[in-house]
Amino acid sequence: MDSNKNPSFRDIVESYRESARDKIRHEIHQFMREKERKGNYLYEGLWRSQEEIVMLQDVMRRKDRNLFIELIVLFLLISGFDMLFGLILFSL
Repeated sequence: MDSNKNPSFRDIVESYRESARDKIRHEIHQFMREKERKGNYLYEGLWRSQEEIVMLQDVMRRKDRNLFIELIVLFLLISGFDMLFGLILFSL
């Protein structure tokens, strides 16, 4: 039997998968284009306006700075206590 005339079940399923993928991919791209036309952009899993994105980035920048300063202070405190206890132990 010639396989070109009668497609197998696997071929039918594969062609259905490809057409479904293409259809869904097209719908997603169309949805994204429509959101971007309205001024919304996908940012960290949510659709946000440009102003919201800039505001969130500023907030995150401030949080990053605060965390960096807290880590430096913690390092200095631990180092200071380590030196203090070392001096106490060596002076005994």
